[in-house]
Amino acid sequence: MKGKAYLLFIFIGLSACEYKDLRTAPAVLVGKWQLIQLLADPGDGSGVFTAVNSTKTISFFSDSTFQSTGPMCQMSMAGDQFTSGTYSPKFNTITPIGCNASSLKISYIIKDDYLIVYYPCIEACAEKYAKW
Repeated sequence: MKGKAYLLFIFIGLSACEYKDLRTAPAVLVGKWQLIQLLADPGDGSGVFTAVNSTKTISFFSDSTFQSTGPMCQMSMAGDQFTSGTYSPKFNTITPIGCNASSLKISYIIKDDYLIVYYPCIEACAEKYAKW
């Protein structure tokens, strides 16, 4: 009986505590992001992000759509081609409209307040964006 009372006391005590998530909340994806760096690995794992001067931006909207001032079907720093599509925050994917592969899904993460977009390349390739 003492054991059951003890367990009940622990259960009540734990359920009364407020749970605090100690993880850092990720930056909000919705908004405008400016391309600042590209990563194109030469095939030996030595690739690093390098700064670029680009007008390419991506704007993410709360209705799970996006618009870009540059191409999104492949990695590019050009900022002269309008692209749109949808994104999934649940799966961290971007799906541009009008690519040759009709179901192209590009993955992304938010790390250290930067948006990193990973393209399906044979060697590592990615674009890094800063919130604008």
